[in-house]
Amino acid sequence: MEYLKNAREFVRLFGVMEKIIDVDGVDWKTKYNLVFSDDVCAKIRATGIEFEWYDPDMGYDDDVLAYYWAAKEKAEELRKIINALEEE
Repeated sequence: MEYLKNAREFVRLFGVMEKIIDVDGVDWKTKYNLVFSDDVCAKIRATGIEFEWYDPDMGYDDDVLAYYWAAKEKAEELRKIINALEEE
């Protein structure tokens, strides 16, 4: 059940990223640095759960949001699995 443990961690870390992005009055460079830090992005990678995202390489906001939307899709998929298993 290591994958399930990692799925829970992925979802938790996605929540952290979501909170960072939702903060008003913070510039996108700061959000970029936090999202792509060892505390968020590196830990998401360490779960071993893969997802594809395209880096538009345009601006901080574009990069963060591209990563966010791809991670969100994967997090929602994982939540469905976690919820189904917890109903048993």
